[in-house]
Amino acid sequence: MTDMLEVPYFRDFLTFLTYAHDPGITLTTGGNISRKDIRYFSSVFVEPMELVTVIGDHSWQNRDEHDFQFLGQMRYTAQFMRFTYTRKSRLKLSKIGQVFLKERTPYEQYRALVVATWFEYAWDNFSHGNVYQGVSLMNFLQLHQIFIWRSLLHFTGAWIDVKPFAKALFSQFDLQRFLADEHYPELIQDSFTHTLQFALLRRNLAQLGLIEAEYNTARRSPEIVRFTVSELGLRVLSEVVEEMEKN
Repeated sequence: MTDMLEVPYFRDFLTFLTYAHDPGITLTTGGNISRKDIRYFSSVFVEPMELVTVIGDHSWQNRDEHDFQFLGQMRYTAQFMRFTYTRKSRLKLSKIGQVFLKERTPYEQYRALVVATWFEYAWDNFSHGNVYQGVSLMNFLQLHQIFIWRSLLHFTGAWIDVKPFAKALFSQFDLQRFLADEHYPELIQDSFTHTLQFALLRRNLAQLGLIEAEYNTARRSPEIVRFTVSELGLRVLSEVVEEMEKN
């Protein structure tokens, strides 16, 4: 089984909490993580943080925490888990967070992070837009996630092609209603497939080490072509689905 400490996002989450404990994360007057600490995280995180983005002949600096999606995700997930609090322009580790760091096993820490990402962190933050009757597409998928997890468990050990998987979910949940305002109706399925592979697979499952994936690297932003549930993912999914079914 893959060691959870080999999952970059998880290791960086622990680094984030450790730094919040001592010396504490400095915040700007606007409440964002300071540039000084963003530079610090870029030097110690396993996950690459590009401080400069270059596209063709153009380049610009990434200075704000919102320029690094996973950093903002870490911050707000820690907040939802009650691991941090703000005091005198610093983000500090709470007593609950200290217990989490010092007394929980790596697997208990990892599982707690996954559960918080699934049930407390709003999936709307992975991808905005596509709203039907006041409910966003990503919020709808989050509310019905147990069906997705059951589907993944059903295909344990197999490689799942993204397009057929997206098509099956699209049909099962009648998701066309969320995309009815697309300018090109014939591209509705493609739009959902893109949202699914980017928001659910890349930013959620792959980032948490729950799936192993193969990518199409021909594009500037690589897309997942197919994936399989990792051994670590199988353990977490099985436990979470069992608990959800009991409740």
